[in-house]
Amino acid sequence: MFAWGIKGCLTLIVCHIIKTMLSDLLQTNSPKETFSQLMDWGAAAHAAGDPVKALTAFESALALCPQDSHAVSACAALLFELSRPGAALTLLRSIESQLLLDADGCANLGLAALGCNQPQEATSYFQQALKLQPSHAAALTHLGMLAAREQRWLDAIAYARQCVKCTPNDETAYTNLIDFLLGARSAAEALEQLRAVPAQLKDQPQIAIRQVIALALNAEFDAANLAVTQLSVQALNELTRFLQRGGATDLQSLFYRQAIDAIQVCDWRDYARLLAVIGENNLHQGLQASPTIAAADKTTTLPPFNASRSQAKPANKTRVGIAATSLRDAAATEALAAELSLYDSTRFIFHIYSPTPQPQAVLAAQLVPHEVVEIAHFTDEEAVWRIRLDRLDIWFDLTCNTAWHRPDIAQYRVAPVQVQALPSRLQTPPGAYDYTLSDSRLLSVSISDPNQTAMARLPHTCWFTPYAAAPIAAPVTRIAAGLPADAFVICVFGPCAHITPKTFALWMQLLKDLPHAVLWLSPCSPNGQNNLLREAMQAGIESERLVFATAQAGMDAPKSLLPAADLFLAMPESSHAQSLADALRAGLPCLAAASPITNGVMHAAGLGDCVFESADAYISQARHLAQNPYELKALRERMRLSVAQSPLFDVASRATERALAWTYMVERSRAGLPPANFHIADFKLS
Repeated sequence: MFAWGIKGCLTLIVCHIIKTMLSDLLQTNSPKETFSQLMDWGAAAHAAGDPVKALTAFESALALCPQDSHAVSACAALLFELSRPGAALTLLRSIESQLLLDADGCANLGLAALGCNQPQEATSYFQQALKLQPSHAAALTHLGMLAAREQRWLDAIAYARQCVKCTPNDETAYTNLIDFLLGARSAAEALEQLRAVPAQLKDQPQIAIRQVIALALNAEFDAANLAVTQLSVQALNELTRFLQRGGATDLQSLFYRQAIDAIQVCDWRDYARLLAVIGENNLHQGLQASPTIAAADKTTTLPPFNASRSQAKPANKTRVGIAATSLRDAAATEALAAELSLYDSTRFIFHIYSPTPQPQAVLAAQLVPHEVVEIAHFTDEEAVWRIRLDRLDIWFDLTCNTAWHRPDIAQYRVAPVQVQALPSRLQTPPGAYDYTLSDSRLLSVSISDPNQTAMARLPHTCWFTPYAAAPIAAPVTRIAAGLPADAFVICVFGPCAHITPKTFALWMQLLKDLPHAVLWLSPCSPNGQNNLLREAMQAGIESERLVFATAQAGMDAPKSLLPAADLFLAMPESSHAQSLADALRAGLPCLAAASPITNGVMHAAGLGDCVFESADAYISQARHLAQNPYELKALRERMRLSVAQSPLFDVASRATERALAWTYMVERSRAGLPPANFHIADFKLS
């Protein structure tokens, strides 16, 4: 308050001095001469680093000539500098008609609108500037940046190329173009553009940094590392900050992150090379770093885990820590709450650890009375310190094979017994988990090293459907779902990130063979949707034959949509089984290609004959059912009679199996015995 008081007093003093000088000028000079003198004073004050004095002079000049565009622009520029963008925009609008006749005036209006967070209005002003002067650099620059903000990369690149053409020696024009090319995942094209940078700019730090990044994103790691050695200290520090801001630890992890980001939105333009560099399994993990980093040895000050701290607790009370997936996912949170309600509260205490920042209170409230701790903002070491305070008996990791998986937490150890529920296709760090929750279908193919963890085998499936007893919301009509009334609707709900080019090609061939069919997909980001539509059109399929479900909140929203379909196809390469279980519960005929998780789900549902050894075979069966409606109807009726009573939806028994497995694991640990393979079917369920 004191600082602002001084600033206000100084402003009043400056205004008084200017007014006194203005009065003297008017007595000796004409208004025109006075206006010029005030503008000169304002420019001199600004050059001297005194924006308050400069603004006062410009405003006094503006008072003499309220419609003078130079005075308005000068005042607006100072208002921006003094963090008053709203006042600047209001002032510029006072002579808008005059400014719109000049390209610079239009650009100034656009900048003011941007400062007031009005991007649509700013875009119209910049476009008007280009109509008056197609080579206006500022308008081209900001239109490119606005397009990039919306990830309209082709537009952004086009504006940036024009800007480079207009200002061939401007470093910023080149850096913007390269950034847009990299944003569009066109690293090879960015490298070509870098070779065209004028010689006098090549050694500039911002250009040199982008050379390193483009090489890394083009998988030219040796060349990128060599380029790093040639960076100046300033450029090297800037590169380090860039990597840290992006959550990457080195150039290779930066490449992995962009590869994963591309898969998340079904951008397959560079898919073959990504497979060659990363490998198919690693590419679809959703991990945000290189798998070699995830499994790296730790050099840390963390003390080793002390299991004896947990030994003193009563043997009849087991503390289970659950590494949850996103609590911002209403469906996942409701499913977790429903599952926890099935366990005996006199035997188990649950601690849930959320991987998403600030879980919404309305979602976390569903997990009461269980404790919910948000660890998203913690480093791995900080999370370990916090989790160890809860003195867990079991760390139960539900995040394996998801984007929220943090295997390093398990490697540090936070409980005497650590269990992975749905194992990743990546090899987990040695010693991170003691047990893998498995079943007879999952056991032989899930873990690359069977000796790494002990197997806790469940009789039917390790997939859990805890909300099975809840009523399903009323089905949505096809019209309400945006589906054509007379089409054969093939539903492939599941994360768009799990779709592969091979699977999508099979679906496109199926649509070619079934001209009356449409493919119904889960809600997808605008980028992902555009990428899939582009791939469909390249395969000769009209865009209207791909229908994207609209995002809806609530656990039953997806399930209420499913009855509107005719057939459900599980994604062959995906470990995501939630949509498959939803479709089975809704009575929708389902087909699946063999995979570890879908095998267990389908066999537990009594539909082992609807699982096929290859994706080609399951697509062939889908074609057959679409062309033979009586067989499809028979499958639907069979499912209606058997699936609801199948082990998949016998949630009470599934909860009993898990509880028994946890108890056995803890008892062995407390007795000082090492983890060992066991089968729940050998125990008496109680």
